[in-house]
Amino acid sequence: MKNLIKTQLFLFLSLMIWQTLAAQAPEGISYQAVVRDAANNLVQESPVNIRFIILAQGAEGEEVFREEQTLQTNFNGLVSAVIGQGSNATGSLSAIDWSAGSYFLKTEIDPEGNQQYSISHTTQLLSVPYAMFANEAGNVFSGDYNDLSNKPQGSQPGEMQFWDGEQWVSVEPGEHGQTLSFCNGVPVWGPCDGNGGEPGQPVDYDGNAYETVMIGPKEWFAENLKSLHYADGTPINGAFAPNGNEDMIEYYGRLYTWEAAMNGEEADNSNPGTVQGICPTGWRLPSDAEMISLTEYLGGSGDAGGKLKSLRTAPQDHPRWNSPNSGANNQSGFTGYPSGRRNADGSFLGFGTGGYFWTSSQVSADQAWGYLLYYSLSGFYKDSGTKSFGFSVRCVRDIE
Repeated sequence: MKNLIKTQLFLFLSLMIWQTLAAQAPEGISYQAVVRDAANNLVQESPVNIRFIILAQGAEGEEVFREEQTLQTNFNGLVSAVIGQGSNATGSLSAIDWSAGSYFLKTEIDPEGNQQYSISHTTQLLSVPYAMFANEAGNVFSGDYNDLSNKPQGSQPGEMQFWDGEQWVSVEPGEHGQTLSFCNGVPVWGPCDGNGGEPGQPVDYDGNAYETVMIGPKEWFAENLKSLHYADGTPINGAFAPNGNEDMIEYYGRLYTWEAAMNGEEADNSNPGTVQGICPTGWRLPSDAEMISLTEYLGGSGDAGGKLKSLRTAPQDHPRWNSPNSGANNQSGFTGYPSGRRNADGSFLGFGTGGYFWTSSQVSADQAWGYLLYYSLSGFYKDSGTKSFGFSVRCVRDIE
């Protein structure tokens, strides 16, 4: 989201191996982006120049690859390219050691097609470890389920099994309409009967109750935070109605600056995170590491967004996404909605088209990591945002 006040660029990246499985690195990176002008209008059916730069070990790290491409947007403002097939190239994708650490893709955009690269945008490449994949390619599953060892065994329809760390344990079939809860890591029909770590409805200082959902080992808010007070009753400075409309808070929650979300605590990137911040007692603001873990649990950046987005789409009543709400199936139960964001100048952007979520992790003195859901893409995208922007907040906790 850095430098996107003038021009909006939403992108997703997917990495594909274009060589045999014995190769050490990909020869091309599939790239797509939606380009908007300064008025937030799609740049439709127009040529744009994009300079692709790959940086090692950080958003301001060493440049290991650079090239330029002239692309044509379609009617929806979408451009597609294969990084590695451009001109004026410096470096080679095949020479990059993808297992050596983190890599970032920096794009410099010339939206007018006149060689004036005025827009810069950097995002982390969350790629597969190609070298490791190549080394393990020979140890693949035959495709025959019976070849698996230590596989679960059932004896009746509806029976389930879970792994307790040492063996498969059976859960008897439930009754029609019965709810399955996960209590201290164990699936149980009906509500949990213990204290502390049981799923339930957390309540903030203002009395707002929140639905929650278990995704992997963590329990997440299944709706956006609405509170005007911290857990100790202190008023929150930096809370805003989505799109400036108080009537929408009921459906989309509030937007908060990063400083408001952190409540004076130090930035953190551990997993589990350590920052309670704006969240109710017993809950915390997720770190970037926890967001990465969530993304990987749901199948990776390119697919996770659809599993996190609500199915509700215009012209249905609020809360809803603008059409087409690409890939949405809400498989996770996260029920993400497009509350948009508040810009540093007080304007609003993306209501109905984008859901922006803070983490407790920072990039620099004025930038923090956030995550984006977008109405026309099915991914969940990590990107930096100015700390004075207003984003949504989803709280998380571990179930012990």
